[in-house]
Amino acid sequence: MHYSLTTKNLEITQADRVMVDEKLSRLGKYLTPPWQVDVVLERDKHHRSGQVITCRINIEIGKKVWHAERVNSSISKAIDDAEKAVSRELQKYRDRKKSHRD
Repeated sequence: MHYSLTTKNLEITQADRVMVDEKLSRLGKYLTPPWQVDVVLERDKHHRSGQVITCRINIEIGKKVWHAERVNSSISKAIDDAEKAVSRELQKYRDRKKSHRD
C-alpha cells in the first residue's frame, strides 16, 4: 500500500516501518482507488517522564476524509490503536453504503 509517513521528534527503525506497512495493508480492503493515506508519528517533548507518541492517520477517498488520532506510550501501540479506529470508521461507511444500495 502506498502512503506518506511523516515523523516529528522521532527516529523510527526499519522494523517500525515494516509494522506500519503491515497495519496499513489491512485497510486495503476498505479503500477504493484513488486514495491518499497520510500517517504522522510524533513524540511529544513537553512531558517530563516517559514517552508519549501520537499517531495520526488521514485517509482521503475522493472528497471523503477519515481521521484517527491516538496517543500511547509506544510507537506500535499508537499505530495499532489509530489503525483500529480508522478501520472501524471505514467499515461503518462501507456497511452504510451497502445498505443504501439494497
